[in-house]
Amino acid sequence: MRDSRAQQGFTLVEVMIALAILAVALTLLLRGASVNVASTQRSQLMTAATELARGKMYDVEERLQEEGFQQLDVSEEGDFEEEGWEQIKWELEILKIELPNLEAMQGFGAPAAEGGEGGEQGGAGGMLGGLLGGMGGSDGGAGAGLIGSQFEVFRGIMEEAIRKVHLKVSYKVAGYLESFTVDCYFTDPAAVNRIINLGPGAGGEGDGGDASDGGSGGSGGSGGGSGGSSGRQPSTGKGGGKGG
Repeated sequence: MRDSRAQQGFTLVEVMIALAILAVALTLLLRGASVNVASTQRSQLMTAATELARGKMYDVEERLQEEGFQQLDVSEEGDFEEEGWEQIKWELEILKIELPNLEAMQGFGAPAAEGGEGGEQGGAGGMLGGLLGGMGGSDGGAGAGLIGSQFEVFRGIMEEAIRKVHLKVSYKVAGYLESFTVDCYFTDPAAVNRIINLGPGAGGEGDGGDASDGGSGGSGGSGGGSGGSSGRQPSTGKGGGKGG
C-alpha cells in the first residue's frame, strides 16, 4: 500500500510563497540591471559632454581672439547637434570682470570687534590701509595719490584685458537632468596698449629728422629730440636733445 503523502502536491500557500520569492528576486535583478545601464549611459554622456565642453571653450577662445573683447556681457545657448549629440545642451556667458576700487581695498580686512581671527585680518587690513591711504604729511599724501592713480590704471587694464567665460553643460540620464559648469578666464595682451595708448614701438628709439625739421623722439619717452646742427642726429625717447 502506497503512502498517500507521496502523491500530494504543493499547497496553495507554498506556491504563493515561491511566487513571492521569485518576484522579489526578479525585481532586485531588474533594478540592478537598470542601475548598470544608467551608470553606463551616465559615463558615456559625461565623457562626451566633457570633450564637447573643452571643444566649446577652444571655439570661444578663437572667437575672442578674432573679434576682440566686447564691453557688454554676452549670453548664448544651444546644443551639440552638429557634433552628433543633440541631447546635450549648453549655456554660455562671457562676463566682464569687476575688480574692487581703492576704497574697497582700503576697507578690506578691517579690525573685528573682538580678537581671534578678526585680529589677524584687522592687522592685514591696517597694513593695506596704511600703504594705500594711511600716509600722513605732504609726502605721505603725494605717495598715497601716486599709489591710488597707479592702482586705478592697473584696475582698468585688468578689467579691459580679462573676460570670464561661464559654460554650463546639461543632459538627461534615465529621465533625470544632470549638469556641470566650467569657468575659464581669457586675457587680451593688446588691452595694455589700448588703456595707456602705447604703440608697438613704445619706449624705443626714434629716428632723427633733418636739421630743418628736427629729430623726433620715441613715443614712450618723456620728450622728443630737437634737430641737430650737423644733419640727421639720432635721438632717444629718454629726454630732449640740445638744439643746434
